[in-house]
Amino acid sequence: MKEPQKNELLQIIKFIYNHHKIYLKAIIITIILSVLVTFLLPKKYRSTGIIFPTFSNSLEDTYNNPMFGYDVEADRILQLLQSQEVQDSINAKFNLVNYYELDTLDERWRDELRKEFFANINFSKTPFMSIEISARTKDPQLSANIVNAIIGLIDPIRNRILKQNIIVAHNSISKEYRMQKNNLDSLVNLIKTMRDEYGNPAISLLANQEFNFDNKKMGNNTLLEEKIDKYLSQKVIDLMDRRVDVNQVREMIQLSQLHGIQAGTFIMVGYPGETEDDIFETVNHLKVSNPDIFTITVAYPIKGTPLYQEVEDRFIANLPWETSTDRDIDFKRTYSRKYYNYAVSMIVNEVNAYKAQQKGEVLKMSKAKLKAVIQRGRMYLAR
Repeated sequence: MKEPQKNELLQIIKFIYNHHKIYLKAIIITIILSVLVTFLLPKKYRSTGIIFPTFSNSLEDTYNNPMFGYDVEADRILQLLQSQEVQDSINAKFNLVNYYELDTLDERWRDELRKEFFANINFSKTPFMSIEISARTKDPQLSANIVNAIIGLIDPIRNRILKQNIIVAHNSISKEYRMQKNNLDSLVNLIKTMRDEYGNPAISLLANQEFNFDNKKMGNNTLLEEKIDKYLSQKVIDLMDRRVDVNQVREMIQLSQLHGIQAGTFIMVGYPGETEDDIFETVNHLKVSNPDIFTITVAYPIKGTPLYQEVEDRFIANLPWETSTDRDIDFKRTYSRKYYNYAVSMIVNEVNAYKAQQKGEVLKMSKAKLKAVIQRGRMYLAR
């Protein structure tokens, strides 16, 4: 060791030795004070509870997918635990005002109560997305009771909030329903009035000046009106005993659309007595009426209907009732079942091509038209 360093070390040791009594007294006093403070300060007992939020509020979803520690739900529960409602409930149940010896005559007593509450009752999210609830009081049983009471508040408060939200949503939907119902009732009354005044409203409304249905507003509908009789017949509709007029159906679709109401229609092919010309007339009907949506299927007999009675002796196979439905029943038709499946696909693609053409979507129209042509060829081969 170098001489200067050695001298410095000796000086430090000499200084400590000369003042060792003072250091010893300070250490002894500190120890005595620490012991006194430890015994004089009131003891506090900490109780802790852990909860794991579920992925869903539904009991069925929780049973089917028992996923715990969901991040978003954990944050929601934290907000709920820090709410004034939880504070008020715990303060009232355990009389924390008296426990913390607060003077309610002091205008700041509520702020002091809140400070004491969050100083001794804590809520935190763990790394495992669970919620830790802890309480510190002078009584271990009181700490445990506070934690259990807080846990018991979570579900009732959350369920009440969910019910309130459902009521708000229900009221909003009910209001919207009443508005739409009023609009529909007005339209029904309008149709009824026009039927009484003009006979067939479907034809009369197109020329009714009261509604200003000019060519610009109607688009191609005026032109289509001139083609209705040329393209459609009542033959299949009459065979089905629908008791409706095809022309009126078309015009009702167009009338609904003019009043901002989406219109849809249901189409069946393969009905007894239907010919290939009738199938192509169905395509033209969908183009003329141009509904917003349409569904299509191969006709099938439902037990108890005239169709079922008509074709019951022509069933291709007797299917077991316990494993089959009405849709599985097939009967001898003018053409094979494959033919009608191709016909359904042809109709869908023809209508899609027409709608795409109306929108100016050339590529989409070309694809749909090509598919329709292919299905026509398959129909021809499946005859």
